[in-house]
Amino acid sequence: MTMLRKALYANAAFTAVCSLVAIVGASSIGDSFGVEPWVMVLVGAGLLGWAALVSFFARREETRRNEAWLVIAGDELWVIGVIVLLAAFPDALTNTGKLWLAILTLVVATLASVQLLGLKQIRN
Repeated sequence: MTMLRKALYANAAFTAVCSLVAIVGASSIGDSFGVEPWVMVLVGAGLLGWAALVSFFARREETRRNEAWLVIAGDELWVIGVIVLLAAFPDALTNTGKLWLAILTLVVATLASVQLLGLKQIRN
């Protein structure tokens, strides 16, 4: 199994776990983050869809470069979106919410980097 495929599977698994935690724990996590539970459910549902798409790409017999780029771009958009959210709306989340979102975003950035390395590896 290539590094890219492993990274895509890791991305799908991480995202699926985060989405399920957000949906199941919407009330308590929403309180902890300082947002309404429906926001957590909405974010969780979106993440679950993303996890399904990334998993679909990872399971293909041969990884398609354009699909890998799509996943990398999506991950980077998440990172940029979180930076903009935290910079433009500093009071939108509690400190706990900011900390957890930053940690999760670091994981997403790391997965994007590993996916990029894996993509470069299959090119060479």
